Amino acid sequence: MSESTIAPRHARTPAQPGDLTDRLIAGDSWTDQLPAEAGTPVVDAPVVHRRVDVGRLS
Repeated sequence: MSESTIAPRHARTPAQPGDLTDRLIAGDSWTDQLPAEAGTPVVDAPVVHRRVDVGRLS
């Protein structure tokens, strides 16, 4: 890999509420507690699914 293909490293700024933390970035799955600790509110919302038939395919 050449130096031109490597993304430059910037100085890290302090995390702001709602930013992704290293634990969130590295984790394969999140609990509700992890984003809450990072200052991101977790809100349950209903999921709406609407079925649309496109007709018979055969």
